[in-house]
Amino acid sequence: LLLSNSGVVKLENNRGAHIAQPTSEEALAVFEARRAIEPNVARLAAKKIVSEDREKLSKHLEQEALANRVGDRHSAIRLSGQFHTQLAEIAKNMVMARMVKELVARTSLIIGIYGAPGTKNCHDDEHQLILDALERHDEDLAASLMEKHLMHIEQQVEIMFSLLSLLSWLTSATTSTFLLSMTLLLFGSRLFVLRLSSFTSSTSNFPSSLFSRFFNSVSFISSK
Repeated sequence: LLLSNSGVVKLENNRGAHIAQPTSEEALAVFEARRAIEPNVARLAAKKIVSEDREKLSKHLEQEALANRVGDRHSAIRLSGQFHTQLAEIAKNMVMARMVKELVARTSLIIGIYGAPGTKNCHDDEHQLILDALERHDEDLAASLMEKHLMHIEQQVEIMFSLLSLLSWLTSATTSTFLLSMTLLLFGSRLFVLRLSSFTSSTSNFPSSLFSRFFNSVSFISSK
């Protein structure tokens, strides 16, 4: 029941419990909520953090970095989420802490189900920047870094869902073999955009807005 309330498990009559399958709309709603809450959590944490908290977070980031180095994706996702819940605990606001814990659980589920093998919940270097701001008790910087950090994660999620939608369309198209091969070979390149754009000009049912949003997301991440 607890997992159901947090959106990780879905309960259905006469079918029992199964892992939830969040939609793209549900995923983006999660990040809207996180961006509304967690910058303020970071602000409070910067105000209230003590030396014991700093030491605990530093050790946590070492474990997170190690999990990323050795390719332990499961641990990396779990540890990256725990960084955010630990900040909520440092902020000493139990209402925020419960909300962050639920939102992080939903985010980890989304990344775990839809993410590619190399996809992770958070970048540990961004966590380190947040910790540096906390150590200086810089409330404004901590809040700003958290907001940017969450936007980066959200951008990864948008790419995942856009790519899944695009590949779903490609596999159902009459020229799916050609297009899918072209996608895999030229993914992320402007040559791919030009060739696919040429094709879509004569294909009325191609979701052009979807592809544009997807490519813009890729360009955004690539520039970081």
